[in-house]
Amino acid sequence: GCKIHASCKRTYMESKGRLLPVGAWRHIQNFTLSPSTGMYRATDHPFKMSIIQNTAITRSPVINEDMFLSLVDFQTVLGGSLKTCLLIGNYLRNLLIYCTLVASG
Repeated sequence: GCKIHASCKRTYMESKGRLLPVGAWRHIQNFTLSPSTGMYRATDHPFKMSIIQNTAITRSPVINEDMFLSLVDFQTVLGGSLKTCLLIGNYLRNLLIYCTLVASG
């Protein structure tokens, strides 16, 4: 696995964020991947993920905490004391591993 940058427009944060509580497993569908460019890239991954208006977030029937991080609450992230690019990157790396496992059956 590897790290990937993810973003969500502020206008979607309330509607999408409430569907992503800390510690909950979710399926995320209908997002975009685009080339990651510029000098302030959060990761070395060549693409970045964007949560968009029609992104669908649903509960996941699969729960396997052994292969995933234990994420911190949103207020701690907003506090600025964490390295957010690492938090987001590790989460998405593990999300991509999970999606690969689900897709392979």
